[in-house]
Parts: sequence; C-alpha cells; structure tokens
Amino acid sequence: MDIGCSYEAITYQARSYNEDDASQVHISEHVFEVFPNPFKDEIIIINQDKLPQVISIFNIIGELIEEINLHGQETKKIDLSEYEPGIYIFNNGITSKKKIKI
Repeated sequence: MDIGCSYEAITYQARSYNEDDASQVHISEHVFEVFPNPFKDEIIIINQDKLPQVISIFNIIGELIEEINLHGQETKKIDLSEYEPGIYIFNNGITSKKKIKI
C-alpha cells in the first residue's frame, strides 16, 4: 500500500587536520535521514554517523522553531503537532531540506 511518504538521506563530509602532522586527516561522513514527507504530527530524524549533529528546524519565513541535538547513531521522534501545516526546513549547517506538514 502506497501512503505517499518519502524520506531523504543527507550526506556531507567534514575534514579535520592534526596541526602537528598535516598528513593525518580525519574524514567523517555526516548522514542523517528525515522522514516521512509529508508528515502530520511527528517526524523522525536519524543520525547515522558516530559524531553528534544539531538539526535546526525553520518555518517557511526563516524563523527557528526548534533545534534537535542528536548523539552519534541516534534516532529521535519529534512532535511538531503544535505547528501549523506548511513547509518546514531541516538544516544541519551544511544542507537544507524541505518537508511538508499537512
């Protein structure tokens, strides 16, 4: 049964350098998923990386409505039932994705 939902994985790479040895480079891929889309009251955010991330949620006019702190490999169900239907933007500091609340 198709219920018209989708999810999207967001990936970016972070590099950190050892100041004492420039040949030592740590590359971490930050991946998180946000689903379903569209959503009614709750949305699920999954951090698939071992490192923590902060996901900021903005309404369509750019107001920050919530920040979600995710530990490494953590899944959180977020209740957004108090917010009006519309488009919400999920941002990890690198990438923004739009989700629709119905």
